[in-house]
Amino acid sequence: MISDETKKLMLLKRTERKNKTKVKILNYEVDLKKVPEYKREFYLRLEKCTTPLKAIKLKCYECCNYSTSEALNCPCKDCPLYVFLHR
Repeated sequence: MISDETKKLMLLKRTERKNKTKVKILNYEVDLKKVPEYKREFYLRLEKCTTPLKAIKLKCYECCNYSTSEALNCPCKDCPLYVFLHR
């Protein structure tokens, strides 16, 4: 069971993420105010990616509406990122 303290911490972190206005990806800073609402979560997740391969996988999952099974069985063979997930 999750304690009340942990719930408060989780809510605080979620609020901080929603109020974040800029993210830094490699050496590039993205202003989230200029990004459409539906793309903001992608940029927040991309900021946590530590390797290019993780960023590529995240893009594939985003393209497949975050469905792991759909990303692994991707029908889009002409996508330039296809070779990174399907070797």
